[in-house]
Amino acid sequence: MNTIVEPIEDKSLIEKGSELIRLKKELFELNLKDKSSKVGSKITLIVLSSVMIILSFVFLGLTLAFVLNNLLDSQVWGFAITALLFIIGAIALFNGGSGIRRSISFQILKLLDEDDDEEELY
Repeated sequence: MNTIVEPIEDKSLIEKGSELIRLKKELFELNLKDKSSKVGSKITLIVLSSVMIILSFVFLGLTLAFVLNNLLDSQVWGFAITALLFIIGAIALFNGGSGIRRSISFQILKLLDEDDDEEELY
């Protein structure tokens, strides 16, 4: 009987194919681990930077409040004026700052998405 498709009888070809599939799966897993570790480190960097920026604003606000207290010879008015400035800044950011928020979000996503130039060649 003459068949068009003959069964593969060469065991080395089947072994090579299964080895190729196993290696491709292993390469995929290693690439996934590499990408997830890069994203994790970038997220950590973003969170720590954000905390430092927030702390900087807190200490700058306290400094401004104490300076205004000293200038006004009061223990309250410097903190009141500083709080008012922060409230005005927050209202401006939430009402008219959608472009700023969108820009910050875009920059964070861009930072998470970009590949590092330190790729190793194999």
